[in-house]
Amino acid sequence: MEAAEAARHAAGDHDRVEAIVHDVQARVSPGDRPLPVLRSPALETWITGEGHCGDAARVMVLMLRSVGIDARRIYLRANPDDYFHVAVAYQLGGRTYLVDSVNSTTEFKEFVYLHRRQALAETGVPNDQFYAYSYVNWGRLPPFVAIDHTARLPGPLVTVMESPFLLLALVKTFLAGGGLILRRRLAV
Repeated sequence: MEAAEAARHAAGDHDRVEAIVHDVQARVSPGDRPLPVLRSPALETWITGEGHCGDAARVMVLMLRSVGIDARRIYLRANPDDYFHVAVAYQLGGRTYLVDSVNSTTEFKEFVYLHRRQALAETGVPNDQFYAYSYVNWGRLPPFVAIDHTARLPGPLVTVMESPFLLLALVKTFLAGGGLILRRRLAV
């Protein structure tokens, strides 16, 4: 509902994206909130107005998807060993574009502004703002470093990853199922 209202007067798809992004950026800021392991759901971030770049990106992704724009969080690397920011990648006409979330550097905000409506592939990676990017925040774990994380994730997987409580429920279900199987094998 909020996304549709924000995008109501937009002339085109890029304008709808920019309207939604602007609303989230105006509403969400980090405050003094710590970074918990299991991040806040998008609705909580929207209601409280508190969140870091990943929280605001989650809100943007879900709002954009609610108005029919394919969007995903994108993790930006400052160098080969370190992530520095979570932004949003959205897809229009088979091309991927980048928008900022919140709490970024002035230089990154300027970079995004200069490259708005320019496909991510045309901005050049690496560039003066980020070394590389990933759609999955697992690149810091040794088994996953060699995997190409620039492939876009399927929509249903994005839905699961953008819902911390759904993700936790799936992990608990998986662990409970594993416990039942183990208990049955030990009982035999």
